[in-house]
Amino acid sequence: MSSFVWLRSSAFVVRSFSRLSGGDRQIITRAGVLAVLVPLYYAFDWTLLRLAIRGAVVPPLILLGHRVNTLNIGEDLLLVFGSHRGYEIGPSCTYVDLVLVLAPFMWRFRRPLSANLTRLAALMAAVFAVNAARVILALHLFERGGSWLAAHRIPDLVVHFVAITCTVVLAVKVDLNEDSKKSGQGMNRIGARLEEVGKLT
Repeated sequence: MSSFVWLRSSAFVVRSFSRLSGGDRQIITRAGVLAVLVPLYYAFDWTLLRLAIRGAVVPPLILLGHRVNTLNIGEDLLLVFGSHRGYEIGPSCTYVDLVLVLAPFMWRFRRPLSANLTRLAALMAAVFAVNAARVILALHLFERGGSWLAAHRIPDLVVHFVAITCTVVLAVKVDLNEDSKKSGQGMNRIGARLEEVGKLT
């Protein structure tokens, strides 16, 4: 009985999905992929990315006049300033969460796979660069006496808000525009067909 109910429910979902407009289907698909990707952030410790971001910020911090050393304690990756203050480089310092959120909305359904993979690679490179600059600035300002709120938390929220808002809005706009163009082309074909029928009569 449960299998029958599951099959009927699945069939209903498939029929309902197929009746949606192309733009609506793309938006729902993006949301579905997002629901799959976000839990991945919590499934891994992202050690390689944490090492990469730590390695990227050390030379600039040294150039800014800081005495910085790296220290590993078990799975904890630390940046140690002088001999008195250490900062853990955790998964949130990698901005992999932001990449996973943005990825479904960077995809363009009408573009080839190679173009989409290039877009995702560019996204990862851009996020890494912006994040490295953010971490460098946050640590530099805090070590020079700034507040953690102003140096780290506020810029972090601003970057997330601006990136997610702009990317999602643009993706939805693209999906709806493609849907309207497709509908317009369909109406044009219908109109042309009616004109042909009218000529025949």
